[in-house]
Amino acid sequence: MTIARFEVRWQHGVWMAMLGGFLFWGTFGALVILVLTNGFLTWYVSRSIIKPLGLLENAARKVGQGDLTPSVLPREGDEFGSVADVFDEMRIRLKDSLEAQSALEEDRRTWVASVSHDIRRQSRAQRSAPCGKRKRSRRNAVCRRTQYPYCFQG
Repeated sequence: MTIARFEVRWQHGVWMAMLGGFLFWGTFGALVILVLTNGFLTWYVSRSIIKPLGLLENAARKVGQGDLTPSVLPREGDEFGSVADVFDEMRIRLKDSLEAQSALEEDRRTWVASVSHDIRRQSRAQRSAPCGKRKRSRRNAVCRRTQYPYCFQG
């Protein structure tokens, strides 16, 4: 009876080639996985930053153009959410300020119209009054010639 003999001999070149191939392909595979993971994470993080920033930019452009209606702002619990809250508060205060300014402007116009009406009315009354008549005051009679010199130009 013969027993099969199995011998393993160390062949330096073969084992080194196998080990070198494993190291090369293992390193290459790890780098590919690392680059793909890095690309995905970069895309995800940049999207989570650029999207709320774009919404804030659009809202700022609308406010710059005079549109103070409520706009869609990011309502997340992070820094963008707090900036959006402050921006919305600023928009509301600006809207209130513009409404108050408009009301004051309307009051000013009404006052100017009223004063100009009173001035015109007094001017007409003075022009129509007879210039030679004397007006009684508390102390003494005042001549209309001294009070209204434009009546007597001649």
